Amino acid sequence: MSYNKKVSVCMMVKNEEKNLHRCLKSLKPIINSGLAELIIIDTGSDDNSVNIAKEYTDKVYQHPWTNDFAEMRNKSISYASGEWIWIMDADEEIENPEEMIKLFQSDLTKYNTITITMKNYIAGKNENEENDFNICILNRGFRNSSGFRYEGKIHEQPVNRPPYLKSAIIFGHYGYLWDSMEFRQRKFERTTTILKKELEKNPNNIYYQFQLAVSCAIVNYEVGLTEMRKAYELVKKLSYKEKVKYIYIFGVYAKIAFANKKYIEIIKFCKEGLEINKDYIDLWYYLALANVSIGEEEDSLIYFIEYLKCKERFLNTQISKDPAFTFYTLGDNYVESALYNVCVIYTNRGDFDTAVSYLNKMKPSELKSKIVARVVAEEKWQNLLGIYLMEIEGSKNLLKGFFEILESNKYSFEKKVTFAKEIIEFYLSNIKVEDEYYLLNQVRLCVANNIKIDKDITNKLMMMDFSSLPTYYGDIVAYIIIQGLDIEVLAHIGDRDNLNRFLNYIITNYKNIHEHFVSYLLKYENTIEIKNLRSWISLAGNVLLTEKLEDESYKDIFQKYIDKGITYTRRIYNPEVLEEEGLYDVNKGEHRFFLYLERAYRIKKTDLKIYVQYLRKALKEHPIKKGVELLLNEIKVENHNRNINNVTNEFEEYKKKIKKNIDVLINQNMLQEAKELLKQYKNIVKNDVDIFSIKGVISIMEGEYKEAEKMLLDGISIQNDNFDLHYNLAYLYEITGRQEEAYQYYTKALSFGRKDMESAIKERLKVIGELENKNLQM
Repeated sequence: MSYNKKVSVCMMVKNEEKNLHRCLKSLKPIINSGLAELIIIDTGSDDNSVNIAKEYTDKVYQHPWTNDFAEMRNKSISYASGEWIWIMDADEEIENPEEMIKLFQSDLTKYNTITITMKNYIAGKNENEENDFNICILNRGFRNSSGFRYEGKIHEQPVNRPPYLKSAIIFGHYGYLWDSMEFRQRKFERTTTILKKELEKNPNNIYYQFQLAVSCAIVNYEVGLTEMRKAYELVKKLSYKEKVKYIYIFGVYAKIAFANKKYIEIIKFCKEGLEINKDYIDLWYYLALANVSIGEEEDSLIYFIEYLKCKERFLNTQISKDPAFTFYTLGDNYVESALYNVCVIYTNRGDFDTAVSYLNKMKPSELKSKIVARVVAEEKWQNLLGIYLMEIEGSKNLLKGFFEILESNKYSFEKKVTFAKEIIEFYLSNIKVEDEYYLLNQVRLCVANNIKIDKDITNKLMMMDFSSLPTYYGDIVAYIIIQGLDIEVLAHIGDRDNLNRFLNYIITNYKNIHEHFVSYLLKYENTIEIKNLRSWISLAGNVLLTEKLEDESYKDIFQKYIDKGITYTRRIYNPEVLEEEGLYDVNKGEHRFFLYLERAYRIKKTDLKIYVQYLRKALKEHPIKKGVELLLNEIKVENHNRNINNVTNEFEEYKKKIKKNIDVLINQNMLQEAKELLKQYKNIVKNDVDIFSIKGVISIMEGEYKEAEKMLLDGISIQNDNFDLHYNLAYLYEITGRQEEAYQYYTKALSFGRKDMESAIKERLKVIGELENKNLQM
């Protein structure tokens, strides 16, 4: 039989103007080589697809769409005059066309089918990341014989013949990079409509049920999981020999189940799938990931290591050549994720030597930066800091990200100083630019050695935009205060909120810093310029909130704080605003606090009752409880104790109100806002055990189950009769499959006698009991 060409590239398209140029451009070298002809069937485009196609070939044919993919494929094949038929879609491209030219210039007489490697690109987590991809092996080249055809209305399959040749040709597939939900919905509706009709004819068709699940998962993971379970149930009924044919279902099932956080379910069927084929790499990965998600570090370590071993041998396995499979975890990012998790587990164990052995296999990345930041805290491995800095020196983003990760770890100041020496040396040898981070580390060395920085560096500090800098730059503010630099310098830090942000960092991270605050405040107590007055008030307010000063010192600073606060608010507000009815135009918080205290002072000698009322109002605006108590202690009247209790009650009401607001944010899934409000609450209210319960609930909602368990257990160790702690811990154990412990803590919660929760707890205990009985029967 004679042929016009070596190969006929056959395509069917509809409304593909967005993709078609990319696809056909990749084919151009093969067409220009004289080896191939290009045949395109258009099935009803109403965009510019046909015109684009005609730019590349004169063999463009019109055929109306019949809702039958195989029929359209076979139409395109019917025009083929080449010895080989080559199938492509418009949302694909050949990434190495030179391989295809080389292939068809070789002797192919032994083969009837040619396979290619398909990289299915998936959008990265954010616009700065490269697109991720999964990999599958597909049959795309077929000897042009009279019996060759496609079958199947949807997800059509070629009726191909052996022998097979696995080529080195790589296709890129961009069909999963959809720009809009509208496009995704259209494709979903088209595909699922055909699949459901086919399943009505044959409800036990495992392949169509599987494809329906995959299609549904594209727009809704929950629906996709429901449909995938149906496919799995069909497979379960098969004999072992038949079940092997459908093992590919297990990997996609794992992916969809993980998106639905069904970790216990994943562990069960991944183990089942691995009993059928130990080389199915995706099952090792998702099995490991599911165990991490429920806090089973020991098991996850075993499975991640098995995944890494499987990755090394994978290309030599039979399953890697099977066109039935799509492999989701072959990409470098999955290998890096596995290595990262192994490193984390060994680091958690304190086995830093083994952690470093796996760390050395990782590529420079955000994940590697996280592990390096933990390992270098160990004295033995501090030298890794300089080594890693050299490794990422060429990437500004990685370098900046690593410094942020380094700073997010709770190192002691002494450890930060040790790092500062390495970082400064790295800057001087490689970066040779004195940016903000370099200056910060210079300042840290000066703080550690109690020496003053030179004037040149001071001038550079004053040029920095502190409003855009992370909180850990508070070390510079600490230096200003410890060294007693001119209060004028603090004006460069920015507005009051920005300065308070840094002051809060200092108070949290520096021991005995309140003594330096007091010295600084006394040194500049005569300041009168308004911008400096603002800085003085911020320092005083923050140190008073710590309540770490001796009573006399506290009383002295508090009185000065009130005097300067009243002066400051009088200077920045119009007198009309400061009248009683104008207070709503004054910023809430500290400013109103000062103004209420001013009113209190005015009325104190004539009406103690009104005086106390203004103190209460002030306390609501800015809860410096100890300071207000000092003022109340000066009142020598019969109702003194009652007034004190009222003020205290106001503070308790404040606490209840804030915690209620946090609960509302959590219930609305506004977790970041809840954490911010909780952080503010912790700065004001000390030693409230409810904080453990709230943080535990947030960690559960974020899937951080280990952290949640630690928080709740820590809270119980402080207050064992707290209902919320026991109830939330029981719920945590229930959702992570630890039924016995869930039962124990639900029972304990029930014992506290909360009538409003009694029926709900009894229902949970009943469900857990039934599950336990069911497990025993099994």
